[in-house]
Amino acid sequence: MSRTDKLIYVTPEEDAAITAAAMDDPDTILPTDEELAQFKPWAEYEKLEEQLLHWCDREVVDAYTRTGHEWQRHINGALREWAERNGLLAKS
Repeated sequence: MSRTDKLIYVTPEEDAAITAAAMDDPDTILPTDEELAQFKPWAEYEKLEEQLLHWCDREVVDAYTRTGHEWQRHINGALREWAERNGLLAKS
């Protein structure tokens, strides 16, 4: 079974109802044509991050997750610091 087999697609009627509700919402902000012209396609954005799947010691993961919701950023910082200190990356 494919991961998409259980997807439930929005009908045209549901899509119209959702759009109408969004248009009635006073917080909806519609960009102008000039603003839209400044957007660039998603494919043109540089990939800044890479997802990493790696096994770590449970005690290490537990220690980082206790630091709060930005624990992954802290791990990235520790890896970056080690790589810079060991000459694998230029110091930022």
